[in-house]
Amino acid sequence: MSRSSACGDPRVTELVWDVDACGTCAGNEGATIRTGDDGDWRPEQLLALSLESDLMSGFIRLARQRGLRVLGYVSAAHFHPRAAGRARSHLCVHPCIVVGSQADAERARGIMAEVYAHSELVALLRDAPRLELDVTAIDEQRLEIGQS
Repeated sequence: MSRSSACGDPRVTELVWDVDACGTCAGNEGATIRTGDDGDWRPEQLLALSLESDLMSGFIRLARQRGLRVLGYVSAAHFHPRAAGRARSHLCVHPCIVVGSQADAERARGIMAEVYAHSELVALLRDAPRLELDVTAIDEQRLEIGQS
């Protein structure tokens, strides 16, 4: 049994290396994506999409709770890798929210500021990710004998 299925938490993911520089990612619900240098999605794209999705979900949820009518929402994110003269990578998210009045626009700005300030992903990205490494060694000769 995999760790993710044992946890039962829908926020748990699992990555299995396929071949070359590609792996298949899966969540508890069974949806999969291919990631890595040779996959469909690069890791920095997934990170950007995670942050975009987190902000959108939080904004829409809070807007509904507060009775703000949202007419549209679209977002783009830009990942800027470390470069000469830049100490660290940079991720910028550009949400565009459409509402029906200037008063609602001010309310939307306030709601997004609140969502951003309380986002778990934003807080996580301020700190270095923690690595919990698990390495398993197998005897390749025994594996080959067992397959013949």
